[in-house]
Amino acid sequence: PILTDIEVLGANPSASSTPKMTAASEVARALKKKAPQLKAIFSGLHPSALPEETLREEAADFVCQGEGFSTIPLLLNALKSNRSYSQVPGLWYVEGGKPKSGPPATLVNPDQLPLTAWDLLPMEKYRAHNWHCFDHIEQRQPYAVVYTSLGCPFYCSYCNIHALYDGKAGIRFRSPEKVVEEIDYLVKNYKVKNIKFLDELFALNEDRVNRICDLIIEGSYDLNIWAYARVDTVNERMLQKMKQAGINWLAYGFESASAEVRHGVAKRFGEDVVSKAVAMTKAAGIYIIGNYIKPIKEKVEMVNKNMRLRMISMTVVVIIYIFLINIPLFSHNIVECNTPIFISYCYFGFAAVSCSLFKAVISITAFCSEKIQPFYQIKVVID
Repeated sequence: PILTDIEVLGANPSASSTPKMTAASEVARALKKKAPQLKAIFSGLHPSALPEETLREEAADFVCQGEGFSTIPLLLNALKSNRSYSQVPGLWYVEGGKPKSGPPATLVNPDQLPLTAWDLLPMEKYRAHNWHCFDHIEQRQPYAVVYTSLGCPFYCSYCNIHALYDGKAGIRFRSPEKVVEEIDYLVKNYKVKNIKFLDELFALNEDRVNRICDLIIEGSYDLNIWAYARVDTVNERMLQKMKQAGINWLAYGFESASAEVRHGVAKRFGEDVVSKAVAMTKAAGIYIIGNYIKPIKEKVEMVNKNMRLRMISMTVVVIIYIFLINIPLFSHNIVECNTPIFISYCYFGFAAVSCSLFKAVISITAFCSEKIQPFYQIKVVID
């Protein structure tokens, strides 16, 4: 081999790739020690958000900024033929001791991508989350992850996902027929039952969701699926159709019972919208995964309100992101972010600390009303 892609995976905010950078760094250093002639490229969410920093700080020869569908094959061709890679779209490299980049990579049409090379994966090793299989805990395998779209049309101020998609809000859909063609392949070749729809937001366009669900129902696949939704994009018809297709779990970003917190992260739906979505989801027989934002200094009455929301929604799985910040949470323009001493990437999940180290590119700096805890030696100045 002449090129190794170290993909710092993180396709959804809850799977942010920054916490994985420590392991990725160790892998890269081990590779360089074992095979110094082997070129290494970092790709994924964190490298895309911070390509120059990644190139400078890691044992990387290259960084891929963006999805990488064209960047990595073109780089590989250039290396094989000993040609210049300076014009490879989305590629960062070092020349003359300085980081440089090629032109930006263009976004692809998902329907033009080939089917995932499932035959190259050890499918027998993958299994679903235990909560995903509460109704059949002994049948967590086989398991697969399928995307039906790329990107997201919303711009929640805490979210880092747009770093993969040229920094802009937007969504590209696979055709329902292509989606179900892949599901059909997985069921027939690997007997897959448990599936995650990897989309940032699956429950968006009702007609498209219904078409995918209808095709799944027609195929009689007997699936157990979970996907992401928003409380302000679902309705009764959509939820009932999803349940019929085997979508038994939906993850909602409730964020908080506080309107101040929701509005501070650019989620401007009201409590009535939350309550209605919860009632409709429960009535459809779909389990709820609740995502919540928790400032480190939260008033007691807000803790109680959030607990009531979790109880009312009967949330089966609760995911809480704890941010080392003070409320109120309002968006600000970051005019300075100094990091005199960089200690380590954060191990604590999708945490403000790991994101705020880097100039607000990845997300949580929009929350900073004062400053991050001083022991991280970070100074954030806002206007």
